[in-house]
Amino acid sequence: MIRFVLPVILTVLFPVGGMYYLCGRFSLIGLNFATICMIYPVVIVFMFWCFFKGIVKLSGSGQEGMGNERLLLIAETGFPLVFVGLLLAPFVFGEKLGMSRLGMGLVGVGLRHRVESEVDIAATRVWLESLDDELGEYTEDGVVYVISSKYFSRSDLPESLRGLKGAMAVLSADENGSARVRLEWGGTPSGHWGIVIGMKDMETPPSEFSPEVKHIVPVEPGVYVWWGE
Repeated sequence: MIRFVLPVILTVLFPVGGMYYLCGRFSLIGLNFATICMIYPVVIVFMFWCFFKGIVKLSGSGQEGMGNERLLLIAETGFPLVFVGLLLAPFVFGEKLGMSRLGMGLVGVGLRHRVESEVDIAATRVWLESLDDELGEYTEDGVVYVISSKYFSRSDLPESLRGLKGAMAVLSADENGSARVRLEWGGTPSGHWGIVIGMKDMETPPSEFSPEVKHIVPVEPGVYVWWGE
């Protein structure tokens, strides 16, 4: 039985993307690429072991075990094939079917759920309104400077955002000139992830975005999460 239950769990966690969802939901993003890359070979070896073990048992069972025992053996043998199929599908059919490689698109879904449950968006917007003067133009020694963005340390963020640990926070203006904040994680070979919070009238998702961005998941008007390379 364990050779059936464990492959199902591992399939949900890996090629389906459950591990990436958990990384987004619980801010484990900085660790996911290295950790998953180390675990994957072990998981794949285990799946092959389950497959060949099932083949040996099926070939030795003959026709006498046609009941539940044989059906379980068939399931145990077949599920590793499902695992491999789901693992390879994004690489083979990813662009045609809109599938994200290794289930990484679910990082955005996990982040969205984290924002919905832990971020006080209304309080964040009040903070943003107080920062409108931080952006724009200023003159020094006769030279006009344009402030298009400003970086914040975690201690400078409002209480409503401090629970999102490990993120780089950048203040910028949206297409309406209103302040918005972008929190970003990443910098590993697995890419970057972020949350953008602005006013309700901010275009969500934006019509123009960096070509490196692969997934944008709206949370509500003026708020979205994204993943890119």
